[in-house]
Amino acid sequence: LEPNWYLCAFQNLFTSLLSVCERTMESKEECLAFIASMTKLISLEQQIVLKAYELEYDEQRAGIQTQKEKIQLEISRTSSILSSLFEETKTFMNQ
Repeated sequence: LEPNWYLCAFQNLFTSLLSVCERTMESKEECLAFIASMTKLISLEQQIVLKAYELEYDEQRAGIQTQKEKIQLEISRTSSILSSLFEETKTFMNQ
């Protein structure tokens, strides 16, 4: 799930909870306390999940960087081999 979809889902959930609060709670104070509690819970949940997203993203980025480095080393190694082959061919042709 993309982070923006995740956040939108929580916005929809919060809107639904506000609607339930409005319909079922008798006093304004009770409704405000409920909203404050739900806001704290939703914020905590989002912080935990978004931190997990961040860690996963960092791991994937590190893996990609490692792959890039391996590819660069292989290209360098292959270039050296080709250069040596070129020099050998050039020497052979000169002989």
